[in-house]
Amino acid sequence: MEERMLEHIDYNLNYLTQMFKKVKFKPIESYIAQRIWHRLDRTNVEMVCQQYVRRGEAYALVDLFFPQINYGVEIDEAYHANPEQKRRDELRTYEIIRNTEIKLERIICYDKNKSTENETFYCALEDIHQQVDKVVSEIRQRIEEEEKQSRFQPWTNEDKLKPDFHRAKGVLRVKDNDSFRTTLDICKTFGMDVKSNRRGGKSLNNGYLLWWPKYGHKTWSNELSEDGETITERKNTAPTVSTPEPLLEQRKRITFFKQENAFGVSLYRFVGVFQMSSTDKDVTTYVKVADEYSLAKQK
Repeated sequence: MEERMLEHIDYNLNYLTQMFKKVKFKPIESYIAQRIWHRLDRTNVEMVCQQYVRRGEAYALVDLFFPQINYGVEIDEAYHANPEQKRRDELRTYEIIRNTEIKLERIICYDKNKSTENETFYCALEDIHQQVDKVVSEIRQRIEEEEKQSRFQPWTNEDKLKPDFHRAKGVLRVKDNDSFRTTLDICKTFGMDVKSNRRGGKSLNNGYLLWWPKYGHKTWSNELSEDGETITERKNTAPTVSTPEPLLEQRKRITFFKQENAFGVSLYRFVGVFQMSSTDKDVTTYVKVADEYSLAKQK
């Protein structure tokens, strides 16, 4: 059902709604994030909520991040008024900037003049709006500077997820992070308009197999290794005695691993061409044999 819906919804719209949904339990942060986005009014600019960034040996979350200009926004709600929290915030900010060189701006939601260690007062709405306008102005200025230097890269939109884009490109590459929204898009890229029976994969007439494993399947559990070189497939049901095909007869698998990004948007990412390496009852291992696949092989 989810995949059928994705076949008929704009990717950027889905991305943004899922992103704002991510912070729905932080109503003030959600309000400020949405006001920044709407005041900016630039659909070619990427905004990320809750971006992971390195701080020494650990990681931190930046409330809002604009990767094209390396600009972040921290939204300090009431608990940040606590003196001990302020000290931790200063250390955290120092470590983030030292490791990433992010330009980090803060929007203060509490009234510094009225708030005490035991009682916190929020700012008036007008004050928050003024801070938002300042942030939006800085973002626009940094974008304009990047555009003048011809360094600004527009936010990747759904065109790069469509079959026409991949067919025109002519090759799938792991290093290009080639991705698809649905298995139907994968099939169309390979010249097949298959609208049903796409579970697990589809055979090609050139001896290859299209394969789209994913985490958390109810029958099979698939795990892609951290280095991207191995996929381990385990059956979640009771072990059985199986008689698989001889290894030499196993077809190479053009593999698209289904994963959710940080905002809950699922994509099928090309992770390479894999082939069975070993099988032991209900555990099968596949190893990568190629980082690229030429779509010319389909012609």
